[in-house]
Amino acid sequence: MANLNIVLSFFRNNQVSTAAPLALYVLLTHAGALFGYILQGDDASQGGLLYDVLLAAWLHHSILSPWLAALLVFIIALLVNNLADEFRILNDRNWLPGMAFVLISAGSTEFLFLSPPLVACFFIPVALRRIIKVYKAVFFVDLVFDSAFWLMVGNLFYPASFLLLLAGLAGLNSIRALGAKNQIVFLTGVLVPWMLCWLGFFWFDQGNAFVFRQLGAIGQFNSWPPMENAPLWSFVLICFYLGIAVLGFGRFYSRKLIHQQKSITVLYWFLIFGVIAFFFAQNGYLPHFLLIIPSLAIFLAMLFMGIRSQLLAEFFHLILLLGMFSIQFYPLISALFSTKIQIFN
Repeated sequence: MANLNIVLSFFRNNQVSTAAPLALYVLLTHAGALFGYILQGDDASQGGLLYDVLLAAWLHHSILSPWLAALLVFIIALLVNNLADEFRILNDRNWLPGMAFVLISAGSTEFLFLSPPLVACFFIPVALRRIIKVYKAVFFVDLVFDSAFWLMVGNLFYPASFLLLLAGLAGLNSIRALGAKNQIVFLTGVLVPWMLCWLGFFWFDQGNAFVFRQLGAIGQFNSWPPMENAPLWSFVLICFYLGIAVLGFGRFYSRKLIHQQKSITVLYWFLIFGVIAFFFAQNGYLPHFLLIIPSLAIFLAMLFMGIRSQLLAEFFHLILLLGMFSIQFYPLISALFSTKIQIFN
């Protein structure tokens, strides 16, 4: 049966050298954008002023934008995988969470380019690691501060992610009840990067512009349905992964230690608040869902681990991979199909 394994077998281990197949997997799933077939759309950036200053110059660069995005996806995949391994969220240590992150993050052509949500996504596993470490820490004031600090840094790049601050606070209270002192520490961790960034822009007479950009998303709640410009099938695929997380709720908690269950609860908080925050982004801004992919990736990896038949797991992965490629190359497939119809007519 082992010789029937196609891809997943490369990631069912905890060897450091597996980072190389993971990098190749990133190149495979991002090939359309990396080699110029898939082009970036003209959607305006929804990033913060800090994103505009540091990274917006690369946003519409036809060559650098997809390569920087692929590099960032690879780094985040490593962070997500390390998170799952360090806290034994899965029963076995392997590279499936990292692989799942790469797979889901290639589920839309809009995910394949540098974007504010992708940059903000980098700070999510960093903050998650601090939050989950609180469980066994004797003194954890620094961890509370760090978790708020890094979530706020991500918010400076993508203001619509502000609800993840509530996810972080809810996650900390799920791990360990926070007293008034630690609540204040969390608030301090939020304010410190915000004030430092504001002072930097204030120095260059951009303080008001910074405040307007960062707080503008809060009063920008969109009415349903906020999907006027989003690719339909990409949205359907995201909903499919969300369905896996929802339907697998009981299964993911089954036969887990208390620490593992608390870690999973934190992931669900980030999933819930990340989805809610979508309604504060501009209509149809699908890259926003990059914020929930760290949670979805670990849940998908748990699903792969729960499938007893390795052949069936490989088949399921192949279906997901084909679905992802179909979405990416839909214009080419549609053009070829139209050409065949014209020839037969």
